Amino acid sequence: MNILCYRYSQDLRFESILSVLSKVKYNVGYASGELSEKNIADFKPDVIVHNIPDAENFPIKNSAISININETNTDRSFSFKDETSKNYIARFVDYKDCNVNADQINKYRSDILYIGSPAPFVTLLNLIHDNNRKIVFKFFNHKPQNIIGYCGMCDVKDYFKFYRYAKGSIVEHGDMSRMMDIIVSDGNPIIYNKNNEECIEKIISAVFNNERYTIDGLSKKDIIENHTSFDRVAKIFKTVGLNKVAEDIIDNKKRVWYKNENNDLL
Repeated sequence: MNILCYRYSQDLRFESILSVLSKVKYNVGYASGELSEKNIADFKPDVIVHNIPDAENFPIKNSAISININETNTDRSFSFKDETSKNYIARFVDYKDCNVNADQINKYRSDILYIGSPAPFVTLLNLIHDNNRKIVFKFFNHKPQNIIGYCGMCDVKDYFKFYRYAKGSIVEHGDMSRMMDIIVSDGNPIIYNKNNEECIEKIISAVFNNERYTIDGLSKKDIIENHTSFDRVAKIFKTVGLNKVAEDIIDNKKRVWYKNENNDLL
């Protein structure tokens, strides 16, 4: 089977789908930029996965099954945004290596970690710094910030390492994707729900008393068993009737996410 992946625009979630497909045993090709009818015909795709917006089918006519990762309303279109859609792609986690050499641990270690925009809780960040006890705070964002502890940008592949070696990681209430990332990396999620004093108390307990927090309905075991990028891509292929491909994707998941044949979690 030939699977052609056409990237119209950069999207981390779409890249996750392509990463999963790169691990299957089929012939997977990649294309972007200007479409060439000849190149498509030469590759002879059986399936085309693309993220061209508003396209109800792949624009170059061929016999391949078109899987549209966009917001159109067809049986083979899938959505990252519309939670009411029958083909909604629910939040998931990607595999990221957490292994760190002993001489690198200090690079990833912190008391409190936050990755994202500080806009929702600038007051909280000020309270962290105004606290009488010294707290080592690491904050990453793709835009420069005038905040003590700002460490620049963080490569996505390193997220899990920073989460694992922080005593606590702040996550905004409702940010399910980040919550799952923190839990899967064996991090300690501290939910910020706009109550600054409550959050500060949790931070102090995590930093000075090694308090660990859990989130109702989320466990590492359940996330890895049901909510990985492999699970979502397998569901996509099952939805379009390619059950064998879906089974192969799940088989690949076991090799990536579990450390041995007994399905012990990584």
